[in-house]
Amino acid sequence: NFIMENFISYAKGKDLTFERSKNKLLRALTVPRNSIITGLIFIVASLTLNARSLFEYITQGSISQHWIYILMGAFLFIEGTITFVFGVAQHIIYVYKRRF
Repeated sequence: NFIMENFISYAKGKDLTFERSKNKLLRALTVPRNSIITGLIFIVASLTLNARSLFEYITQGSISQHWIYILMGAFLFIEGTITFVFGVAQHIIYVYKRRF
């Protein structure tokens, strides 16, 4: 939904609601560079959290670590991937906004 709103604002030549917002946190979180970095941090955190599980599974074929670590690592990986792709898509839109 947010990416579509971004495309529509680009087509109409208007600023997005969050760009006009006085909420500094909202504006900081929606900057493409910050989204890309946050996504990468989540992905690295997920791999770090599940490094032991991955090593055990590759070497022994089983995992002895508690299931919550695997679940949290999977959540962080999925969320990191979504945030990273969102940031890249947003960056592409901003590049086109600046060019045209």
